[in-house]
Amino acid sequence: PTGPSGGESRARLTVTDRVGRPIADALVSLMSGAVARATKVTDAAGRVEFATDTAGPATIRASRDGFHTRTEAVVWHQGDGYRFNEFWLDALDRPLGLEPGEYTLTLSIGLSTATSPSARAPCAGYPAELASRTYRATIKAASYTSAKHNLIVLAYHPTLNWPVEFGFGVAGQFVGFEWDDPLMETLPEFGSVRIGGSAPTTEPAVVDGTSVSVPFRGDFEYCQTKNGHAHSCWHEPVEKIVRYHVCTSDRASMIFTRR
Repeated sequence: PTGPSGGESRARLTVTDRVGRPIADALVSLMSGAVARATKVTDAAGRVEFATDTAGPATIRASRDGFHTRTEAVVWHQGDGYRFNEFWLDALDRPLGLEPGEYTLTLSIGLSTATSPSARAPCAGYPAELASRTYRATIKAASYTSAKHNLIVLAYHPTLNWPVEFGFGVAGQFVGFEWDDPLMETLPEFGSVRIGGSAPTTEPAVVDGTSVSVPFRGDFEYCQTKNGHAHSCWHEPVEKIVRYHVCTSDRASMIFTRR
């Protein structure tokens, strides 16, 4: 993918919006550097590629109708290239009404339409009372202006094994995120709930008064063992498991309500 040391270097960029969706037909220009004023248009996957034989700093600018133009300074390394994996643009659409502050976060999944990825852990039998869980949450602005995610969500609650922090990217009425670590909640009688997921989906978020409902691809797992709490039943021996259910849905919901 790159030239040998001292030879041609290449930069491959994928232009996306804040939620990670590729932007086709974006105009990408090298404004300074070894190939100053070279301009190309992204393909259907939002990708574009430049080549140079000289190392040094460079400035990249990307623009497209419906988005704010963005300029970013980079450093071009001769021989191994500069791989700028994603170059995001802010949409001109009015952003979703999620502002930094304190919230109540409710995660829910519809059991009637959810499925299970494993016969070992059927969705049928998942405790109905655990299909919706509520925690405290804080939203703050991302501290790194170059990061694709412009918000940070911190979820916490006394029953959670640990606080969970993840980045939020907002593009108009759509939200993009992916949890590195799922929510883990300890329950009585050696039970636990494990919730993870990602966005965006094809459905936009919905604002209703002081609440914002974000659809996401959710995984809800309930694990109960005979003795000792487990983070997941996946690695537990069968003889130790009392109940094990996993429910997955593309229409899980994440509701933020101002406190």
